[in-house]
Amino acid sequence: MFTSARGSVISRGLITWAVVAVIVASETVWSQPGTGGKGDYYPLLIGTRWDFRIVVGDQVRGSISEVVADVETINNVPLIRIEAQVKGAVVATEHVRVSPQGLYRHRAQGSEAKPPILFLRYPAKAGDSWEFASQIGTEKISGKVKTRFEEVEVPAGKFKALATVIDFEVAGKPLETTIWFAEGVGKIKQTIGSGDSQVILELERFVLGRPRKP
Repeated sequence: MFTSARGSVISRGLITWAVVAVIVASETVWSQPGTGGKGDYYPLLIGTRWDFRIVVGDQVRGSISEVVADVETINNVPLIRIEAQVKGAVVATEHVRVSPQGLYRHRAQGSEAKPPILFLRYPAKAGDSWEFASQIGTEKISGKVKTRFEEVEVPAGKFKALATVIDFEVAGKPLETTIWFAEGVGKIKQTIGSGDSQVILELERFVLGRPRKP
């Protein structure tokens, strides 16, 4: 979770479930997914980092970072751990796996997703749509994703981005999030909710990690 300028706390669960719903699409086929190269909309090299500012209404209320932290083997499956950090403290985690079919989310906040959630399907393309249904811990989650391309400007710059619109339900509660991804960079913007309570994450800084030495 993170704290606003007024001292209020935006729920860790809101961020976690929004992250669970992420889907990425592109017009190109990935040759080596996760490395930050051409056609890669979600770099997963260890050390990759995205720093976001948090906007609520028309005010900046804080910051949060997402970091590709490590590779962990859980139930004999190697998974990439991504951490959400506030001022260096880990406030949320997720574990993902990459395969020729796409990227799958296996865990969120330490709880297993049954079945794993496909959030990036290969070959990726604009205008794609599909549905998902899973359970993470005791919470059931289901929804539908639609994708499109559009120009987006954030503090880190201007990008031609993949907009992913996700309408989903968690424990019967309807939620909405839109996430924009840029080639070779990853997530550059995300909106969570709507109206006066909408939370917006905007990329301020991106650092691509480096391949591990054998």
